[in-house]
Amino acid sequence: MISPSSVEDAVNTYIRSFVVRDRALFLAAFAEDGQQEDPAGTPPYTGKGRLGDFFDGVMGAFDSLEFAKDALYVCQNEAALVFTITGHKGATVTTLRGVDVFHVRDDGLLSSVRGFHA
Repeated sequence: MISPSSVEDAVNTYIRSFVVRDRALFLAAFAEDGQQEDPAGTPPYTGKGRLGDFFDGVMGAFDSLEFAKDALYVCQNEAALVFTITGHKGATVTTLRGVDVFHVRDDGLLSSVRGFHA
């Protein structure tokens, strides 16, 4: 069974990958067959190739972004992250608030992330 601190480490790596705009770090956080369903209810990005497409889409939308971890709740191998992202594209500022739900495997890799936001 994975420890709560290892689950939190996996989530923090995910967050850091966006802040420092590091595609390799983002992909390294996921298992080979990992999934990102964002927003929840849409077809997931599955596998490292498609996960890379998701990351590239987010990075292409913003010149820079701030990712605030407002709260993190860990229960066994899952976590719910309440967050605020502030993205900058030229003079435009976009704020996104939401909750990401993570499933972390015993080896510390993300198997799934589901994004809930307006």
